[in-house]
Amino acid sequence: MIKVKKIKSKKSKFGPSFGGNMGKTKFYRITLNKEYVGEVEFLPKQSEILSLYIDKCFRGKGIRKEVINQLFDVCDVKTINVLSAKSSLPFWKKVATQKLKNNYFIIEKIKNKK
Repeated sequence: MIKVKKIKSKKSKFGPSFGGNMGKTKFYRITLNKEYVGEVEFLPKQSEILSLYIDKCFRGKGIRKEVINQLFDVCDVKTINVLSAKSSLPFWKKVATQKLKNNYFIIEKIKNKK
């Protein structure tokens, strides 16, 4: 079971992505069956994912999609925004509801297929 749990920034393995947002971002630890698999840095005021890291050995298992889905509830937001690095474009293109200029994406809650 994938779980997203808020942690204090000092417990993050990475710390804030951008100095200007120091103290404004929230960090979430991602676990799979209680094992650490990654972290999310989220900027609540803009409803924006600043970083989403999944450990290499856990990639390709659908964890990122589930994490994004859980963030909607955990952060109580209707949409999530993300500015993508080139290396992450293929993933964000798959899950985004809308692509804006300069690799900026808007995501609405991902529906789980049954």
